[in-house]
Amino acid sequence: MKPPIDSYQIATQNGHLELVEFLLQCGADVEACDDHGRTALHRAMQSSGQIEICRTLLRKGADLTCLDIERRTPLHNFFNDTTSEFLLNEKDILDPLELDSYGMSILHHAAWSSQSQSEHFSYFLKKRPALYDISDYEGKYMLHYASERGNIPLVEYLCSVSNVGVALPDVTGRMPIHYAARSRRVQVIDILISNGANLNSVGANGWNPIHEAVIRDNVTAIIHMRKLLESPIDFMLRATDQQGFTPLALAKKRKAMATLNYLETQCHLDTQQNHASQHDGENGVPEHSPAVPRGSIEPCIHTGTTSWHLRDPTYEVYLRGSLAIAFLLLLYIFWTGPVLDTVPDL
Repeated sequence: MKPPIDSYQIATQNGHLELVEFLLQCGADVEACDDHGRTALHRAMQSSGQIEICRTLLRKGADLTCLDIERRTPLHNFFNDTTSEFLLNEKDILDPLELDSYGMSILHHAAWSSQSQSEHFSYFLKKRPALYDISDYEGKYMLHYASERGNIPLVEYLCSVSNVGVALPDVTGRMPIHYAARSRRVQVIDILISNGANLNSVGANGWNPIHEAVIRDNVTAIIHMRKLLESPIDFMLRATDQQGFTPLALAKKRKAMATLNYLETQCHLDTQQNHASQHDGENGVPEHSPAVPRGSIEPCIHTGTTSWHLRDPTYEVYLRGSLAIAFLLLLYIFWTGPVLDTVPDL
């Protein structure tokens, strides 16, 4: 009597090597599938530390290229030390062109990790350079996945193979730089920019990379990108998505509190510096400046969402002065009106 498939696969997934060997001796079918078409080898590859069990299954005839109902082989899985071992040592029997039901190859799955290294890819890409240009059904390339995970060595390697991928959008219009903005490993942003990426790139929903960072409440990436911008206050306050949301307004909408606190504070400081620079020339000598410095009122025009501009002392003086002039003008018209009425017609 064969052991139940559930017992066999559970023992495999949980790493009970001696029990797995015993069940195989009792007649367990090494290629038996569950309702999803997954074999014991599929289950074993899902977890770290399962290298010996996987080797045992392969010795007993398990197929490393067997497909489940989603067209996934055991290596179409989240990258871990188990999948790493077989990507490196069984590469001759693997088909990197085998795509699962999401259009992802084993290399896409490996790229979607912060732990995979260039050696997991170099053999396949040298043998078949066209693999670099294969996207999944969402239009995402290996570089998109590596950028999102902040995999610095892999991003460097993929860019060295071909930096064309830096400018390739997925089906939503997002480029690798948009995905890099989701990671706190900001060095990836620098690598992509050095290979031609643009922080002004607009993707899904009209979002630029800073919008993407706002959605993740990723202050680390926002601070880093702000340092790279030529005019950070202009970029932050004016760049709007398809619904008209600036990064600051989007942070309020999404309740991204860490980002919101940073943007409001930093925009206020930037405005004060802009204000001061318009008053001080070289050697600290005051220069002529307009009655209302641009920096003190433009944020109000573009965001309409913060209150700090209402506390700007220069703007307050301007309002009070304007009201005083208007009041004096009304008094003048009132008192001179009757006199004008008495002037005879010429």
